[in-house]
Amino acid sequence: MNREELFYKKLTEEYDTFMEEIRDWTSEKVVENSEYIADYRNIYEYLMRDKPINENTNLEHFLKMNTPIKTICEIFQENKPPIYDLVNPTIWNIGEKEIFDADYSEIKARFMQRIEENYNEMANPMWGKNVYNDLYMLCDYMKNHIGKASEADIKILMQFENPLKLIKEMPVWDNNCGDKIAAAARFVQWSDVLTMPYELDSENVIRESVYRHDAITDLISIVPKHDFNTTMQWIDFYRNLDSESDAAAEINNPYEKFIDAMKEIADNNSEQTLQELYYMSWEHQLLENELVEAAKYLDNGGNIEKVAKLAKYGYFDTPYEENPISADEFLEQNNPSGMSMM
Repeated sequence: MNREELFYKKLTEEYDTFMEEIRDWTSEKVVENSEYIADYRNIYEYLMRDKPINENTNLEHFLKMNTPIKTICEIFQENKPPIYDLVNPTIWNIGEKEIFDADYSEIKARFMQRIEENYNEMANPMWGKNVYNDLYMLCDYMKNHIGKASEADIKILMQFENPLKLIKEMPVWDNNCGDKIAAAARFVQWSDVLTMPYELDSENVIRESVYRHDAITDLISIVPKHDFNTTMQWIDFYRNLDSESDAAAEINNPYEKFIDAMKEIADNNSEQTLQELYYMSWEHQLLENELVEAAKYLDNGGNIEKVAKLAKYGYFDTPYEENPISADEFLEQNNPSGMSMM
């Protein structure tokens, strides 16, 4: 073992001895000396990693010391600059570069700025900023909850020039959602954004909102007897079909194949079949290819009450006319318990 190896072996022994000593310290003493412990450990790890002490940097002098790590640490702490000298440049850097933390991104900052502008537009100058001012309390709520809000929800609400007005006026339609921001975003997603009675910010309208508007308009024109809630059941299903639907919907139209399938059914199948499949949305939604094959099944005397079960077991995964067995035989094969499939 050469002199340098001997020195770093000595450092390891000193470090291990110190770690054993602090095991016997009280928790109060550990807390009181936490900065020293952290510096001691960091210095040891640096010395062992970079090995800055060698024959060219006073190795012989350090070999004469009994506790080189302790000595280095104590002198390092004496010369350590005050906290404000270390933190102030960081503070200035954050401000200059407009850096945000993980819970408060740039879009959340813009959203809260817009909320403040909305408040100044809507509030009566005579109102005080207190618990008796409902509008102020709503703004205060959002200020305190913005960190937990998802960026996807913020983008949905940023489509409007005055999201504060929308949140204030929206109906209490989701009693299970305790987060007003999430509830407002969900309300918007259950609506046709382009026809809502709120001014849009054209630069922030997301592409999925346009796709949704077109899909709603198309479905209303395809289905003779339609209602908005049933239509939105289908829209909601296809938007959420992909686990990454929010990102995907900004690139691809999530409703296009569904609308094409409904057009195909309207052109090739009976109106009764079209209506029956449309109203299935409240109990079971089918994929596009399943809809087309289910329409063939229904036009050939099939039972709408069996469609969901047939889809579940994959009967409509292949063209209806190519199935080697009837729907009832298929259900019997996939119902070993013998229970009624009705």
